[in-house]
Amino acid sequence: MVLPVTFVFCLVSVASGELTRAWMFLAKSFLSGAALAVLIVSTPQAKLMQGAEQLGTPRILIQVIQFLLQYLSVLQEKARNIRQAAACRGGLRLDAAAGAVAVLFGSTHRRAEGVHQAMLARGFEGHFVPMQARKATWKDAVALLALAASLLAGRYQWGI
Repeated sequence: MVLPVTFVFCLVSVASGELTRAWMFLAKSFLSGAALAVLIVSTPQAKLMQGAEQLGTPRILIQVIQFLLQYLSVLQEKARNIRQAAACRGGLRLDAAAGAVAVLFGSTHRRAEGVHQAMLARGFEGHFVPMQARKATWKDAVALLALAASLLAGRYQWGI
């Protein structure tokens, strides 16, 4: 995504006779993009956001990035469904593609509104709390045994 912008600067540098600078723009952009890709692949999302917050990134930007990352998969799934539906109808025409994009963004907006209302109802305080693994305690074991006992009792009592 960075390289098209870099090519513009490279062309300007070549036009002004600075071929070395053009190569430097290209090399730095490629290496920066590769380093960013390695960082994203090797670091969990929660750690990236925590690091960005510690570096002083504005909270609103961190929230936008977290929402974007969370719902990108939803958007991809909806796009895949629309593409599959179009393929079943014999292919995607340009006029149908524009309508499909409108439907995709409309349904995504409705879903985002619903998620926003649900978050407000649950008392969202402006930051995401990362999920952490929790160890089972004796209370969890007692609850599991009580559930199993009630299921067995229901099965034998009512034939469920």
